[in-house]
Amino acid sequence: MPYNLTSSTLIVWLSEAHVPIFIITVMKFLNLTYLLKFSWAPMFDHYQPIGFGKYKSWIIYTHFLLGAASICMSYVSPDQNFKMFVLCSSITAFVGANVTLALDSYWIRFIDKDNVQEFAGITEVGYRLGKIITGGIALIIADALDWHILYQISGIFFFILTGFLAFLPDIKDSKTHKKRKYNYKRMMTTCWYALYRYGGSTLMFFLLTVKINEALEHNLLPVFMLQELGLSKTSIGIITKIIGI
Repeated sequence: MPYNLTSSTLIVWLSEAHVPIFIITVMKFLNLTYLLKFSWAPMFDHYQPIGFGKYKSWIIYTHFLLGAASICMSYVSPDQNFKMFVLCSSITAFVGANVTLALDSYWIRFIDKDNVQEFAGITEVGYRLGKIITGGIALIIADALDWHILYQISGIFFFILTGFLAFLPDIKDSKTHKKRKYNYKRMMTTCWYALYRYGGSTLMFFLLTVKINEALEHNLLPVFMLQELGLSKTSIGIITKIIGI
């Protein structure tokens, strides 16, 4: 859900505010945090925030911060204070990337080797439902109400979700895992070697193809529909994020 708030949904807001397409394209760099989150992922494995256990704490704190960041975005406008808008959007994108990182580091520890496909399928369904909610339904809300109200509703939703996440089951590290010393270089080398061993260039080519196609849908299609076809935000949300998905 947080990804769309700083990608396709945000792009429609910028386009409606008559921000130049070049600036809209540059704004896509906000979501580089989702691409680069692997670089600080080992810190999530090593450090334990106080309060709710190692992995659950990251989930709760990042969701709470995401709610706060969304509320902050609701008080700025791209056509009035663009610099502050970019700052709030950047913080929201960074926290959103850490939300997905925290969730991945949590649920991946539940996977049994015989159920990897089923678990991957479930998370994909969740991802697509999130796109429908914050990509399709969000545009309908913005059309009926206002962009600022939309991001306020999103922030309140994440605050409520934070309360529910406090009841997640705890995960305890195994004794062997606790004995490992934190070595950033070793952890990153191991991960890159595994990626090379299980797929290598073929896997990377497939992932890039999927992501390029998705980027075109996220970046250009909403702007084209709004500016060139003159469609309403409701129509764009229904076409791209409900019927399309």
